[in-house]
Amino acid sequence: MILRIVLPLVLVSVLAGNALATSEIVRDPKAWDFEPLQYSDLIVRGVVTAVSDTTVPGEDFWMEPKGTLPPRSTRLLVVRVNVEETLRGPRAPRAWSHLYWSESLRRDTARFPIGKEMLICAAMHPRLRLYYYSEDYGQYTWNGTQWESGATSRGRRLFDDGTLRARINAMEPERVAADAELVLIGTVESVRKSDMIGPDSSWAEQVVLSMKVEKVRKGHFEDQTIDIVMLTRGFYLPAWRKPVPTDYSVGQRWLCFVKRNEVGWYPFAGSNGLFRIQESQLVYDDTVPFWHDMKEVDHMIQSADAGNRH
Repeated sequence: MILRIVLPLVLVSVLAGNALATSEIVRDPKAWDFEPLQYSDLIVRGVVTAVSDTTVPGEDFWMEPKGTLPPRSTRLLVVRVNVEETLRGPRAPRAWSHLYWSESLRRDTARFPIGKEMLICAAMHPRLRLYYYSEDYGQYTWNGTQWESGATSRGRRLFDDGTLRARINAMEPERVAADAELVLIGTVESVRKSDMIGPDSSWAEQVVLSMKVEKVRKGHFEDQTIDIVMLTRGFYLPAWRKPVPTDYSVGQRWLCFVKRNEVGWYPFAGSNGLFRIQESQLVYDDTVPFWHDMKEVDHMIQSADAGNRH
């Protein structure tokens, strides 16, 4: 997902394994409470059944080039969960486990009380092909009446179940399509990177995808090419910046849901409106097969377009 902050990471696996994230996550303080709900690859609700520990190769966990780190392992907690519901992403199996890293595993075992119901937000590790989530911003514990967020720099926070579900649903394709000014399929012809400096001298890397327009699915656009503007790294946080994929190359095909502002056309819903097309499959956030197929998404776009015309 997206913008950069250094945080301990929770790794989540669907019985296949677990790991850490490398895409830079820039967190807008105003969105800290809800960002994991809207940009995670997987969200599950379930009951913690067991906590143990394991090790994984350090260079894989930290996403270092092979051979650049001394041979060593990284120790992680293994947290096992009985999944009761998948709220976002590919359906998780009933018996599901995730890994968690921190400097004090013994202390942080208490974050996962056995028998407690939790809501866990996860993202896919690009090298290990496993899931993770952030220590502070990716977990909520049910206290009997409300969801309680993990301890963060803003303290613990309480949320109604309906509030969290509404935030998750707000980034479903039909909602994003309804809000988009333009939905199109295009092929990348060039990738341009430059610096963008904010009013407070903070920096971010601007990426501009110049794309050949193949098909307009919603809206009106007559040019043969379009530039899609994003910020992918750094700490400059204009209001229009959202978590986006980070891997772009010439020849890729993308399904884009965009709006226009002073910088040009931009993916206003972040990764939820920017899907790489790989053969007949949509890919979410660089690595995850999207949980809605092309036919489903196409139907959602058509419905949104028809709704906007009435």
